[in-house]
Amino acid sequence: MLEFSVKERRWIWDNDVIDLQMISEGVAELLVRNLHQLSQTVLLTLKILSCFGFQVSASMIVLLSKDGFSFNLVEGLELAVKEGLVEHAGGMFSFTHDALQEACYALIPESGRKRLHKKIGTTLIKYADDDQAATLVAVDQVNMCKDDGLLCPEERYLFARHNLEAGKQSIVASNFAQARGYFEAGISMLNEEHWTTQYNLSLRTVSTLGSDTLEARALLSKQLASLGQYTEAISHCRGVLHYLGEKFGEEANVSNALQELDNTRTVLKDMTKEQFTILSSMTDETKLIAMRFLALTCTFAHVSQPTTLPLFSCRMVKLTVEFGFCDDSIIGLAMTGFSMISMSDAIEEGYRVGRIASLLTQVSTNKHVLRAKLGTVLESHSRNYVEPMQSVRAEFLHVYNSGMLVGDVESALNAAASFCCAGIHQGAEMSGLGESFSWLLQQMQQKQNTPYFYMSLCSLHSYIALAGRNPLKNAELFDLKSFDELRDIGTKTKNVLLTWLIDIELCCINLYLKKYTIVDEISKNYRSTPSKRALEAMRVFFDGISCLLLARQTNQAKYRIVGEQAIETMTIWVKYSKWNFENKLRLLQAELHYLNEELEQAVTAYTAAINSARQHKFIHEEALAFELYGTFLVETKELDRGYAQLEVSLQKYIEWGAFKKADDLRKFMKVVFPAELREIGAVQ
Repeated sequence: MLEFSVKERRWIWDNDVIDLQMISEGVAELLVRNLHQLSQTVLLTLKILSCFGFQVSASMIVLLSKDGFSFNLVEGLELAVKEGLVEHAGGMFSFTHDALQEACYALIPESGRKRLHKKIGTTLIKYADDDQAATLVAVDQVNMCKDDGLLCPEERYLFARHNLEAGKQSIVASNFAQARGYFEAGISMLNEEHWTTQYNLSLRTVSTLGSDTLEARALLSKQLASLGQYTEAISHCRGVLHYLGEKFGEEANVSNALQELDNTRTVLKDMTKEQFTILSSMTDETKLIAMRFLALTCTFAHVSQPTTLPLFSCRMVKLTVEFGFCDDSIIGLAMTGFSMISMSDAIEEGYRVGRIASLLTQVSTNKHVLRAKLGTVLESHSRNYVEPMQSVRAEFLHVYNSGMLVGDVESALNAAASFCCAGIHQGAEMSGLGESFSWLLQQMQQKQNTPYFYMSLCSLHSYIALAGRNPLKNAELFDLKSFDELRDIGTKTKNVLLTWLIDIELCCINLYLKKYTIVDEISKNYRSTPSKRALEAMRVFFDGISCLLLARQTNQAKYRIVGEQAIETMTIWVKYSKWNFENKLRLLQAELHYLNEELEQAVTAYTAAINSARQHKFIHEEALAFELYGTFLVETKELDRGYAQLEVSLQKYIEWGAFKKADDLRKFMKVVFPAELREIGAVQ
């Protein structure tokens, strides 16, 4: 309507276009009521015009008039112009009001609308070689009826090709959203086995889609994930994978996932890092695109749909073995190793596969990109069952540095969040940990990294509950959420990782607060879960200790069973890492001996737990072992020795920086050992 005239050096109005806007709503209603009084030729012409929307190029009408219909459309439109129903300006025929277009379109029987769109499209496509505009209009018309069974196989193939061409034209015009629509419509017109029967056209369409629109789909998926919409992100990726011929069932089936893992274990059984490095490079463009979107899907499924993860990661391994190696092959290996540990308890094999992925990362030219993407998976799970937890935690700093080096800020902050979370559960010194939390949450709030911000809040709650202070300066400036608020967010966004972290931290807090029934209630949801997360070892430990204490307090067999199962599990894990799990196993055994009234064995196990925790530098669990040992001694009437052990426990909690926990223990000691008892020497 308004444009700058270079000739007149001023802004000018397009009066023809303005005239099209000036008809009032009231007049439009009057015109609609008079439609049925029009001649048959004019009414039919208006119905056809309405199929194009509000307006159409006069050149399209001329093409349709050649052999599309038995009457002259141009003459019909000229009559409509005289009636004041249509305007002819700037080479366009336009309805004088939106309501007229809608009314004319509504006059077409529903059963005939799709057929009319097809007739217009198949007529105009005859001129596609000479008129690019005709291609776009024809494709738009036929796409409106492509899913209604009106197109024969030859027509579907024809318009699949023209959708590809229309998409290319849209890219030239920088209309990438429209291009994506054409490409996806074209692919949907191909038959179910199009990668076999129509390979060349499928490859051309997907390749063109990959140059621009696939990048947009990848970015959109990442954006959705960054907003916590993981289900939607996975859906976008699976849509692309479906077009690429990679089809997966709608519902996750645990037995199918386990079968995939077993099959893949067989494939990987004798493979080494060197064997992967000598594989030929993957060159099939379609498979490379599929690997990229499978890698994205794995990343999102790890957070939101862990039971589906093996389906995607194992497919990546199979594609690698069959079609060659690429950087995304490393992601497939890492995620498969993770799934072996989390779903099938194949710790040794999962660790071996994860190590292969780690070694391949180190020799890749994209080392830092891959380390940033995979760091939290490889470090937090695949290595945590075998290597010392403290050394694994230190690796998160390297992952953070790699992420920042390549501009992958999200992965870098995820690594920093994992560093803080691991610090809580490894007994890292609280004052330094508080500074790390303060820096991390400031960075996340600035970067608006909402999902990982919420996950980090879970660990922050444990810090506050144990240390008794909020490390954040100007905490009122942060969007802090309670556990209940975080759980609502996790439920709404289907972020099972967030829900898991909430429950882990609640188990941790309530174990130290001696609210053992809460730990039991939370853990009930995970004892038979097919997919186990990082920190599962901590959940088993919290659950086992709590239930053994409840078994002694309530004499209920159900708690004993859970405690004994925790000991069985921890016994298996000790075989893989004495460093990480020995002290936990010894403390569980001590509580079971106490439950069984095997007091001498209990003393031996408590002492072993304390020594192992000290040796392996878990000061928080050393403090807990001293506390439980002291309580045992008090309850078995050895007050002096019990008080001494509790004093040591108190000092250990203070040394750790868990001042709130230390205060709670101090209050407990004052109740158990009143001042008058200490004054008369009943307690040293």
